[in-house]
Amino acid sequence: MAGFIDAWGRGILDIIEMMNREGLENPEFEESGGSFRIFFSRQVTPPKFY
Repeated sequence: MAGFIDAWGRGILDIIEMMNREGLENPEFEESGGSFRIFFSRQVTPPKFY
């Protein structure tokens, strides 16, 4: 997703919009000590055994 967060902050809204379009949960945002992190959740598919 490199390049989606631009200098004007519009990239965050684009990420949320794209995730909503795909039916995914919104990411969680965290700011701490001058750092900014985004947490994405994903559905884990169990392996198939034949």
